[in-house]
Amino acid sequence: GPNLDILAELFNAAGSLLASSNPASSLSASFSLSVPAGKYYLRVSGTGYATPTAGYSSYDSLGQYTITGTVVVPTGTVPPVAVPKATPTSGTAPLTVQFDASQSYDSDGTVTAYLWTFGDGTTSSAKNPSHLYSSVGAYNAALKVTDNDGNTSSGTLAITVSLPNTPPCAVATVSPASGYAPLTVTLNGSGSSDPDGSIASYSWSFGDGGTASGATVQHTYQSVGTFTARLTVTDNRGAAGFSDAVIQVQTDSNNPANTTVISIPDSGIGAPYPSTISVAGLPINPSKVTITVTGISHTYPDDLDMLLVGPGGQKVLLMSDAGGGTDANNVTLTFDDAAASNLPDSSGIVSGTYKPTDFETGDVFPSPAPGGPYGTTLSAFNGLNPNGTWSLYILDDAAGDSGSISAGWSIKFTFATASAPVIVLSAPAGGATFTAPATINLAAGVTPNGHTITKVQFFNGPTLVGEDTTAPYAFAWTGVAAGSYTLTARAVYDAGSTVTSAPVNTTVQGITPNTNPANTALISIPDSGIAALYPSKISVAGLPSNPAKVTVTLTGISHTYPDDLDILLVGPGGQKVILMSDAGGATDVNNVTLTFDDAAGSTLSDSSAIASGTYKPADFATGDTFPTPAPAGPYGTALLAFTGLNPNGVWSLYVLDDAAGDSGSIAGGWSLKFSY
Repeated sequence: GPNLDILAELFNAAGSLLASSNPASSLSASFSLSVPAGKYYLRVSGTGYATPTAGYSSYDSLGQYTITGTVVVPTGTVPPVAVPKATPTSGTAPLTVQFDASQSYDSDGTVTAYLWTFGDGTTSSAKNPSHLYSSVGAYNAALKVTDNDGNTSSGTLAITVSLPNTPPCAVATVSPASGYAPLTVTLNGSGSSDPDGSIASYSWSFGDGGTASGATVQHTYQSVGTFTARLTVTDNRGAAGFSDAVIQVQTDSNNPANTTVISIPDSGIGAPYPSTISVAGLPINPSKVTITVTGISHTYPDDLDMLLVGPGGQKVLLMSDAGGGTDANNVTLTFDDAAASNLPDSSGIVSGTYKPTDFETGDVFPSPAPGGPYGTTLSAFNGLNPNGTWSLYILDDAAGDSGSISAGWSIKFTFATASAPVIVLSAPAGGATFTAPATINLAAGVTPNGHTITKVQFFNGPTLVGEDTTAPYAFAWTGVAAGSYTLTARAVYDAGSTVTSAPVNTTVQGITPNTNPANTALISIPDSGIAALYPSKISVAGLPSNPAKVTVTLTGISHTYPDDLDILLVGPGGQKVILMSDAGGATDVNNVTLTFDDAAGSTLSDSSAIASGTYKPADFATGDTFPTPAPAGPYGTALLAFTGLNPNGVWSLYVLDDAAGDSGSIAGGWSLKFSY
C-alpha cells in the first residue's frame, strides 16, 4: 500500500488533546501515558510520502492527502473484594462455625457468586454457610467471590479445632475424720490432678457455712454433727472437678460431768450428798480414769474429805486433810494416778494435777456413803464396766470453816483404742492402662481389726461407681471411656464409720487409629477389561485431618504385559490420581511390590521391565478412560492431591486391562500409609 508520513493524536471524551506524536518524515508514531477509566479517541492523520530510497506511494497523482480515523479505548473493570468472616475461629471438637461473606463488595458492579472452601475437603456456594468441623486440626478456610464482569478475588481465615478439655480429678482427704467438738481437721487436696493441663485453683466449702481456698487448709468444727466438706478444683481451661470428705463431730461421752454447785457447810456433809454422774453407752475396760473437781473454795481446806464411789462399789479417797489452814479460792484439781506429785499437807493448794492424797487414814463418811477402808488409787476403776452411777461424797470434818465447789465435777475415761480397719485397693494395679470402652475389675482387701465391715464402696474421684457387701470385695466397672482415673476403695464399718484406701491412678486409652490400613483381598485382572474387585476398597476411620503425606503400596503384582495396566486411586473426597498407566512395556512382571510416593527418586519405566521398589506415580498414555463406577477424568498423577484433607471415608482402587491378550493379578491387595 501507500507510504504515509504519520501524525497520531489521543483525545478524551470531551475532545481535549491528551498526547500526540508527529515524527518528521516517519512512517510510524508512538506515545505512552496513564489515563483513568473512560472513553478515548485516537486520530491518525498523514500525507503520502516517497523518496528514491523509501519508494513511492501508489497514490494516483502528486499532492497532499489526509487520512483520519477514530479508535475507542474500552474502559477497564475493577475486581471485587473478598471479606471472609467467621464465628468462632477456634474451639473444641466438634466445632460449628458460622461463616459470613456479607461484607464482600464490588466497587463497579455486584458480587454474583460465592465459593467457600473449608479446608477439610468440603465446600459451599452459600453466602453465609454454617460448617461443622468434627476433627481436631488447623484449617485454612478460603472465600472466593466473583463479580458481574467475571472478575474474582479470594481471602482466607484460620480455623483452629482443639481437643475438648478433660475436667480435673479432685481428691480430698481429711485428718482426723472424726472426733469430739471442737474438732480441728486438716483437709488436703494436693492429690488432685488434671490429665490435660494443670490445677489453677482449690476451693473448699466445709459444710458448716465456712469456706477457704488452697491445696491444704485447716478448719475447726465447733458443733456436733456430720459434715461434708467439698473440694472444687478448677483447671487452667475453666473445667471443674469435685471431691467430698465426710467429718463426724461427736459429743465426748468419755468425759461426762455434773456441773451443779456443791455447797460445803462449816461442819458436816456437802449438798448434794452425794453429787452423782450417770454414765451409759461406754465400752467396758477403761484403761484409765481421772477426776476433775472445778472451782473449789474453802477457808480451811484441811477440813475437806472427798470420796469417789464407782457403779461397782469401788471406793477411792481423792483428798483428805490436805492444804492446811491456807484458804483455797476457786481452784481446780485434777486427780490422776500418773500425776507427778501429791497435794501438799499443810501449804496452800493451787490448781493443778495431783495423785489422790490421804493424810489421815480412818476417815468416816456418814451414810449413804459406804464404810471404809478406802483406796487412794484410781486404777481401782480400770478394766471394769464404767456404766452406771458414780457418786462423789464431800465432808467437812471440823467446825469453823465452810466453802463450795462452784462448777461441780467430771470424769474422764480413757480406752485402749482399737485400730481402724485397713483397706487396700488391690486391683487394678497403679499405672495400669486399658483400651476404651474398658472393663476395669476393682478389688479391695480389708483387715477389720475387730470391727464389723458393712460394705466396701469403689470410687472414681468423688463418684461412686459400685459397691460390694460381702468379702471378697470386688466390682466390675464396665463401659469406661478414654481418660485418666483416680480410684479408691472405702470401707464402711460399725455404725457408719469409714476408712478409705490410698488412691490408684489408671488410664483408659482410646483406640489408636490405623495409619496404615490395607485390603489384602486378591485383585484378579482379566486379559481385557475391569478387574475383580472393581473397585477394591479400604475404609478409613478415626484419623485426624490434614495428613502431610499419603503413599500407596500394591503387593504381589503379576502380569504378562504390564503396558496394558491402568490403575486409578480415588479418595473419599473424590480426588483422582493415576498410579500407573501403560508402564513397563511387554516384559512380564511376576509378584512385584510397588510403592507409590511423590518423593520417590524415580518413575516407573515406560518400556523396560518393572522391578519391586518405590516410584512416583506414572502415566505414559494420557486420556485413559475407566468404566463406571470409576469417575471420569481428567486424572492427576501426584499423591499430593490427598494431603491436607480429611482422610476418613472410603478409598477406591480401580484396576483396568486396556488391551486383549494378557492377564494377571495383584495377589496381596493394596494398602495406604498416612503420615502427619
